[in-house]
Amino acid sequence: MELYEDNYIALRRLCPPLGELDGLHVSCPDGVPPLYLRVLERTRYTTTIELSQPIGDVGRTPTLSVRVYQDARQAEVLISGVHPDGLNCEPFAGGRQRELTICWQANAFLHDWLTHCLRQGHRFGQAPVSA
Repeated sequence: MELYEDNYIALRRLCPPLGELDGLHVSCPDGVPPLYLRVLERTRYTTTIELSQPIGDVGRTPTLSVRVYQDARQAEVLISGVHPDGLNCEPFAGGRQRELTICWQANAFLHDWLTHCLRQGHRFGQAPVSA
């Protein structure tokens, strides 16, 4: 649970007005790839977002869906169907232990990615991008 709490704190640093945002937003510090944040869903206690960032010349754009629990002050990666390394996760081969390992790895990746984005100077809170 500490990892989920750390991800929440990092997301709040990246996007202080997260509870007020809707639509697509972009952060573009000089000299680094843009970071996109799209609000997918908002309920009374949760906000589901999608984070994506193009990777230079490799032609890939990593994308993660993240559910933010405002009341519990936690954030977790939502995994549905395909693991980031391309493995099919439904049903989770290897049972519950494999599922927990995949979830932990995805959330550890989110933590590292958020830390990297914050070091690059990314921040959200501006007007939405028209899409």
